[in-house]
Amino acid sequence: MSTAYSTQATYKGTPHSSPCLKGQGHPAAFWVKDSFAILDLAPFGFEQLFQAQWILREISGETASTRDTNLQWRQITSEKELLRWEEAWSQTSLSQNQLFLPTLLHDEDICFIAAYKAKQIVAGAIANRTTGVVGISNVFTPEQEPEKYWEELVSMIATCYPDLPIVGYEQDESLETALRAGFTPLGPLSVWLK
Repeated sequence: MSTAYSTQATYKGTPHSSPCLKGQGHPAAFWVKDSFAILDLAPFGFEQLFQAQWILREISGETASTRDTNLQWRQITSEKELLRWEEAWSQTSLSQNQLFLPTLLHDEDICFIAAYKAKQIVAGAIANRTTGVVGISNVFTPEQEPEKYWEELVSMIATCYPDLPIVGYEQDESLETALRAGFTPLGPLSVWLK
């Protein structure tokens, strides 16, 4: 199995050795991402939240996609735009409970990407550079022609972090869209909630 995927929140081992399962004082609800879908955490009181597939897109220099001239792709750099990005991603109006804090905008390894159409954010993702790879997460696109947006996201990520493979995980329709946009599946993962 390839190890070209984001190591963030990855755990491989036995449930008994996991620091997530040992300590006291954890919040009432927490999760474990089993990056290899090999653990059965049900005996420990966990419920499987979802299963997904790791995906990979190698970058080989030919990432230029056919750009939609009605779209403007940009990296989010201001607090105001980050709030607009999160509202578009969550499809809610945020007033106080912002999930993505502005300090993330100052981390050179994190890139919030947005596609603007008529000054509205219509698509986006988060790119997160780690050692030798860029993770893609929180992808949102319109329902019409989602592959086009995925392809342009890849181009934008390649601009921000050249020559690094892109990895993430998706499920259901988003997985099918990513595969049509040139990603390949690597293997399963599961997320458990307690």
